[in-house]
Amino acid sequence: MQDPTLTSTDSLPTENALPPAVHFHLPDSIETTPITTFEPKASTADGSPEASADLAVEGSSAVITQIGNELILPESTPTTQATASEETTPATPTATTTTAITASITDAELKEQERLAEIVYAHVTPEEAKVLQQFCAKMAHLKENPLAHRFVHPYTLIRFLRARNGDLAKASQMFEESMRWRTQENIDERVAQWNLEVQQNVTPRAQLVTKFWFMAPMGKDSRGVSVLVSRVGRADPGGLERECGWEAFLLQHVSVAEYQVEEARRRTLETGKLVLAFVAIYDMAGGSVPKWTARAWSSVDPFRRLAPILDSHYPERLARAFIVNVPWVFKTFWSIFTPIIPKATLEKISLYRTAWLTDMTTGPHCWLSHDQIPHDLLLDGAAIPSHVEAKVTPSGGIVTRGAITSLQT
Repeated sequence: MQDPTLTSTDSLPTENALPPAVHFHLPDSIETTPITTFEPKASTADGSPEASADLAVEGSSAVITQIGNELILPESTPTTQATASEETTPATPTATTTTAITASITDAELKEQERLAEIVYAHVTPEEAKVLQQFCAKMAHLKENPLAHRFVHPYTLIRFLRARNGDLAKASQMFEESMRWRTQENIDERVAQWNLEVQQNVTPRAQLVTKFWFMAPMGKDSRGVSVLVSRVGRADPGGLERECGWEAFLLQHVSVAEYQVEEARRRTLETGKLVLAFVAIYDMAGGSVPKWTARAWSSVDPFRRLAPILDSHYPERLARAFIVNVPWVFKTFWSIFTPIIPKATLEKISLYRTAWLTDMTTGPHCWLSHDQIPHDLLLDGAAIPSHVEAKVTPSGGIVTRGAITSLQT
């Protein structure tokens, strides 16, 4: 039973989940170049990309070679015409045409994209389908951008449309700004470089992220989608950001968000059902890791910087969040983020001090079965024996000041 004293419209900063150090298998031909730091853009309350605040959860350590969605417009959607300047200016290597981009897609990929679009339209209302078709047509010009064209597809656009409550103008602005961010910041290449760095685990910052990350996929929900358990209470995200730097902290989250979207896309194709969102469990128990409050305070700033980025570029991905083992002091930290969390997201989040199993395993959705829940969380708020605590994974831990320096020497 959910603790009535903790049931409110407050919310944990939903994109502030801490993903696992996912190891991706990437092509050997990837060139590593210096990565520059990029900062989050502030969200606004007038329809520009504000926080849609969906927790990021569907990551896993599975091997993948492509991150993101394979996206294409429905055949019936027209593309935009060239502007006058384009008609008189010779093509350059950077002016990739829609035809050239489409030609690089295999027949199998085209069929997969068509199937994905069919699934999307089969699972939305007629009214939403009509606006979604208009959205696809309005964004057709982005198909000429080789770094953005694959996202101009109903499967991605439906997320942005729902994030703006069906408002086409606001959804268009949000999506175009997201594609501009993806292009200007060269997200695909930078995420690939970061994944390779973590996979090789040679650099000090990669070693620290691998050692102290505290979120990992544990089991599947009732739809067959990975559930990510975040050991927030045992973690030191502020210490990780301090030692590894903002860029590593941010790229790790962006990397996992990219994979989360890809897992949902794959599951949609496997089941024929529209899968966009995930289930998350956030364990706030400190366990054997001391200084809970100090670690929490040090994490506020990096999470506040992170939230607008993930909220603006990876919207509508939360199905249900269970925040368990919540101490009383957590309310203070939660209230800091509540103002930026949309009401629709708040309704998907529940806080529990004890007695959460019933809500997880019963009800209209029956999100989880007992065999998919970590053993320590099956105790449902009871004291965790030392032998069980010793096996809790991921274990998190305090990142000591100067840890990165010691690895560099």
